[in-house]
Amino acid sequence: MRGIVKLQRRCFSAHGNVVLQSTNVQAKILKRAWNNTEQLRVSSFKLWLSHLRGVTYTRDRLRVYQKKLMEGVNLPQSVRCVNATTSRGINQWHFHNPSLVGSEAAVKPPVLLIHGYASSSMSYFRNFRGLSSQCKDVYAIDLPANGLSREISLSEDADLKDLVKYSLQVKGLDSPGQVKVTKPYNNKLCATQLRILEDYYVDEIERWRVENQIDQLHLVGHSFGGYISYKYALKYPQNVMKLALISPLGVERNLYSVNNHLPQDSIVQGTFEDPSSPSYLRKLEVPRYIFENQLKILRWGGPMGARLCWNYITSAYAKVPSREFKEYLFELFYGDGGITKTALTTFILLFTRNLLARDPIMDSIAELKVKDVMFQYGQYDWMNKNAGARAAELLRKQPYNNSALYLEIPESGHNLFLDSPQSFNFSLISFLAD
Repeated sequence: MRGIVKLQRRCFSAHGNVVLQSTNVQAKILKRAWNNTEQLRVSSFKLWLSHLRGVTYTRDRLRVYQKKLMEGVNLPQSVRCVNATTSRGINQWHFHNPSLVGSEAAVKPPVLLIHGYASSSMSYFRNFRGLSSQCKDVYAIDLPANGLSREISLSEDADLKDLVKYSLQVKGLDSPGQVKVTKPYNNKLCATQLRILEDYYVDEIERWRVENQIDQLHLVGHSFGGYISYKYALKYPQNVMKLALISPLGVERNLYSVNNHLPQDSIVQGTFEDPSSPSYLRKLEVPRYIFENQLKILRWGGPMGARLCWNYITSAYAKVPSREFKEYLFELFYGDGGITKTALTTFILLFTRNLLARDPIMDSIAELKVKDVMFQYGQYDWMNKNAGARAAELLRKQPYNNSALYLEIPESGHNLFLDSPQSFNFSLISFLAD
C-alpha cells in the first residue's frame, strides 16, 4: 500500500537498538520542553493562575476547546456531524455520510475510534474529514472517566487494596536481568480484579454499542485504547468485524503477567530481547512517585509545572499545527480533574511501572476470534514495535486468523494519526475496506 512500510518479519536481536532510539526521541522532546521558544507566547504565571478554579472550570474549558477544534474540521458537505451524550454520560461524536450508498462507500460497517490514556475523542480530530469521506459511519467516544465523559463508579466488586496486596513482587539480583520472587501472585484473586478493571471500559463500550443500536462494527484503538479494544474483541468477538490496534500498549508477554505461576523464592532469568517470552523484562522503570501521581505533579509545580506542561505539549505535538488542540491538551493534562482519579487508578493497576501489562495481549492471543487484525505503529514510535510484529506473527499461526497485518507509517511517532493523518487514513481505510 502506498505510503506504508509493511514488515512481515523483524529481527528481535535488534530490540535493544529500538529501545535506545525511542529513549533518545523522548529525551530530545523533554529537552526541548525546557527551552521551547513557544514559551515566549504564553505566560507561565497566567497559565498557572487561571487553573486554580477547580474541576468545573476544567470541564467547561474542555467543552470550549472541543467546540473550537470541531469548528475547524472541514468535513465534506455531505457529512452530518452530531455530538451527543449517552444515557450513561459517554461523550460521543457521530459522522454520518448518507451520500455513500452501495458500492460508493469504501467502508460500510460503523467504525468506532477509541483514544489512548490521558486523551479523548479529540485526538482523532485530524482524521475525521478523511475517514468520514470514505466511511459511511464513524464514531469517536471519550472513554468513561476520560475527556468529557462521566466518571462512572467502579464496580462494587473491585477490591483495589487486595489487588495491590496480592500482586507479584520481585527483587533484582547481581546478574543482569535475574530476579528473585519475594512474594508470588495470588493468581486467581488478581486475575479476577484485573478483569473487573478491564471490564470497566470494555462493558461500557458494549453498553454504548447497544444504545446506539449497532450490530457489528470495525474497532480502532490507540495505545491504552488499543489494549482496551483488544480486550473488548476478546470478550465480544461477535460484535467486531475488523480490529485495528494502533501502537497498542500492553502487547508484550512479561514476567509480571498474572498468567505466570512463579513460586516463592524462585529465581528467574529475565530477557530484554524477546517480547513473546513470559520472562520478558524492560529496563526502563518509572519512579514510583511519578507513576502513581503522574500529571498531578505538574500542578504541584506551580508556574514552573505549567511552563513544563505547555512546552512539552508544543514539542511532543510539533507536527500538529492546531493551537486549539495544544490548548485542549493543556487543559486535559494540567487542569484540575483533567485526568480523573478513576482513570489514573485503573491505569496504574493494569500496568507496571515498566509499562508492561499485568494481563498482556500476547497471553490470550490464541483465544482471539476476530479474523482481521492489524497492528500499526509510527516509524519513530516509542512503543515496542517488535512486540506488535511478533503478535501479528503469532496470530497468523492461529487457525482462526491467518492474515494479521503489521504496518508502519513513515515519519511518524506514537501519535501517528496526528503526525501523518493522510497516510494513516489511507492505511486504515485500505485495511477496513478489504
